[in-house]
Amino acid sequence: MNHVKRSIGLLFITLLFGAAASAMEMHVAGDQLIASSYISEGDYANFIRTITPAVKTVVFTNSPGGPRLIGQDLAEEIRQRKLSTVALGYCFSSCANAFLGGVERRLANSESFLGYHGNYSSRSRWPSRRFGGEVKNFYYKMSGGKLSDEMIELFLSKPQKGYVAFYQRKTLNCTGTEEKRPFDCPTFPVSAIEAGILTDLSDVAVNER
Repeated sequence: MNHVKRSIGLLFITLLFGAAASAMEMHVAGDQLIASSYISEGDYANFIRTITPAVKTVVFTNSPGGPRLIGQDLAEEIRQRKLSTVALGYCFSSCANAFLGGVERRLANSESFLGYHGNYSSRSRWPSRRFGGEVKNFYYKMSGGKLSDEMIELFLSKPQKGYVAFYQRKTLNCTGTEEKRPFDCPTFPVSAIEAGILTDLSDVAVNER
């Protein structure tokens, strides 16, 4: 748990001061492609270069996200290849969107979670509605229609630092004002399975390098 708290602390330092410009780190370990850190503009091409025919599962680990369209493009590619996805640690923003591309979607363990929030076009803390329709269509498609209008609206309305965190068996609704997010965020009465975020609640072993 302390490791998870330290990782989340580093995440919010990244979100506050800006993420590194380097590409997402990707490597193949057995039948898994492991992808970690911040998503950058070149990471769709990076994914295509890195993946091999042996890969059955894409594992996203400790990523604060990145550009919206790259996450959506990764999701589309993952879905087209009929791959599964797993999140280990935290997977936020465009990482959480890329995760939705899996035909089977699981969290590695009970401490891992996915974070969904609004879209931001500037340094303003308030979300932009400019691409709201496109994003809604993406969520409908990737969740098989399970993500409700109300849940999508909740995502899109979140100011910076606010988000909805999906764990295996609990959902937390963070406003962005909590001192220790997501641990002290209030619970939300829609599970990850009900929302179409996860397809299975079983743990997943992640391959080592």
